[in-house]
Amino acid sequence: MVPPTGPSPADESPHPPSGDATFVESWSFVAGPSPVAPALEVELGLRPTLGDAWFTARLTGPEDRIVVIVDHALAAPRRPHLEVRAPGLWADHVVEEPLRRWSLGAEAFGVALALAEVSGADLLDPSLRGERVPVGWELEWENDDDPRWVGAAPGERRYVAGCAVTGEVLVGHDRYELDAAGHRSHRWGPVPVDELS
Repeated sequence: MVPPTGPSPADESPHPPSGDATFVESWSFVAGPSPVAPALEVELGLRPTLGDAWFTARLTGPEDRIVVIVDHALAAPRRPHLEVRAPGLWADHVVEEPLRRWSLGAEAFGVALALAEVSGADLLDPSLRGERVPVGWELEWENDDDPRWVGAAPGERRYVAGCAVTGEVLVGHDRYELDAAGHRSHRWGPVPVDELS
């Protein structure tokens, strides 16, 4: 059941696990597309039952290529922070103003592929092969409107907000200024068992 009021500032932070073995929590950020900069999708997730985290990112365009970062077995960030580190990956997700503004930073190596050569399912495979490319970003998601609850699975909570996204994206030797529409979402609660693997 969706609560009658919107999310609270505390809802932006990690939530205590419910005790359900399938409890997960994730934050998703989307920016673009833009005619002059890559579209970006970022997701950070926590699996308290397994004591780990996952991170995925996709940068698409502006040419006909996609750069993917996938790590399904990261050490969980120490609460209340949402910073993850692994060989070839650093990413941080910071609540600058609860319910209003987030900043994301990253320095990582991604796998670049021709967009026409991959399917959506391939992009989640951590053994994906392609050209190794350094990527990074310093970006802000600032809400266009108040976050609102949306439908979710039984026992799960989820809210979304439309955002203006600004900042800088680096892909290899290319530097892009991003100024695009986007959105972000946050969900937590039990999920189907196949989402835990």
